[in-house]
Amino acid sequence: MTPGPLYATLPAPGALSLAQAAGRMVGALSPTGLILPMPWQSDVLRVALEVEPDPATDGRGWRLRYRTVVVTVPRQNGKTTIARGVIGHRIASRRHAAVLGTAQDRTLAAKLWREIVAAYEGRALARQVARVWRGFGSEELTLRNGSTYGISAPSVRAGHGLTLDLAFCDEAWAIPDDRLAQGLGPALMVKRGQLWVISTAGTADSAWLRQYVERGRAGTDPSLCYVEYGAPDDADPADPDTWAAANPSYGYTTDRERLGQAFRSMPLAEYERAHLNRWTTTADHALPPAWWAAAADAQLDLDPQVGRVAVALDLAGDRSAGAIAIATEVRGADGITRTAVELVDYRPDTDWLAARALDLWRRWRPAAIYLDPFGPANTTADELDRLRVPIVRVNAGGLTAAAAGLYDDLRDDRLRHRTDPQLDAAVDGAVRRTVLDRWAFSRGKSAADVAPLNAVALARYALAARPLGSTSIRTAQG
Repeated sequence: MTPGPLYATLPAPGALSLAQAAGRMVGALSPTGLILPMPWQSDVLRVALEVEPDPATDGRGWRLRYRTVVVTVPRQNGKTTIARGVIGHRIASRRHAAVLGTAQDRTLAAKLWREIVAAYEGRALARQVARVWRGFGSEELTLRNGSTYGISAPSVRAGHGLTLDLAFCDEAWAIPDDRLAQGLGPALMVKRGQLWVISTAGTADSAWLRQYVERGRAGTDPSLCYVEYGAPDDADPADPDTWAAANPSYGYTTDRERLGQAFRSMPLAEYERAHLNRWTTTADHALPPAWWAAAADAQLDLDPQVGRVAVALDLAGDRSAGAIAIATEVRGADGITRTAVELVDYRPDTDWLAARALDLWRRWRPAAIYLDPFGPANTTADELDRLRVPIVRVNAGGLTAAAAGLYDDLRDDRLRHRTDPQLDAAVDGAVRRTVLDRWAFSRGKSAADVAPLNAVALARYALAARPLGSTSIRTAQG
């Protein structure tokens, strides 16, 4: 059974639609010529291509009911198939129709254009072709009926000087503002052309797509046809039933094995955006990138002193890797003493972590190793207890204080960190999660493993607590 959409404009009772004709173009322009629309694609075409009497012709003519069609759906569910049907039908069924394709970048728009051109040239449709112009920057397919199909980059110049019947925008989530609308709006106005926007969900930077999503979900714009497939907010992203419900092509072009493979190989936040069609905040950094870059020092010499070093550790959410960091103080050339942090170890698996923490505790004699007992480090904490290494299990308030303290030190230029690509990646992908009325770094929604960042934040927090170093070194107990 095909999953249903989360939101969808309903068919108008008794309305006529051009969906069947567009569906035939799906097969005519497919690589094999045998592909038919999947049920979800037919449902979208049925509503999006509804027609109504045109008031400008006193009811003697027809026009498309919707000026704008927005479809958001997870990746690899057949967006390109819909594009073939809609674009192919528009240029084949109307004389002198003008169609413009665009996408998140010109390369993606050109790929679809080449596929449609190849389909026209390679079979019986070839007799409809008048000319194909392949010059870079001016690609255009012209049919014998005078209709044209060209492409453009997503800029304010898209559609400039044209009068369009159709504009088709793919992967709109990567277009950050309304630059495309500024170019296409006037081009679509004269002929009451239709704008198609089709995409997966976006991030905090996807402002242009987001405003369409909010209008579509509200259902208050009669000129907008809106369809959204994806996972409900409260559905478990690790549950295969969630995958099946979110992907309308499940059982056709995707299945549990393929989605499971993607789930195991992708960061969770990106999997949710790409395959569950959930909006993420990946682009909304927990720490400002400019502050982090300003605090970097590739030649930083921590020169740690015994008893004046803080040590902390953390694990990846799935226990696939572990991280250990240290913090101490350094005096800069400007005479200012600042906190200095370093990721001293980050490796796959976790069986090495307790022994490495023991080694660092013996070397630098911190009062204790700091860690988060609420996350995956709880079992490592038990192992350190067995080794008689003193630890501090940081509570929820401490975790938020650690994150906020790192943020404040970066803001106020009180911190330096040794440049490390693994730590940089954690910072770049980290987003926030709310803890009561405060925040910490999110394991589940971040686009990277935040264990290195958590370890660094906890080490800075431990140093700020000013614990006295140990005066004796214990031996591990078997």
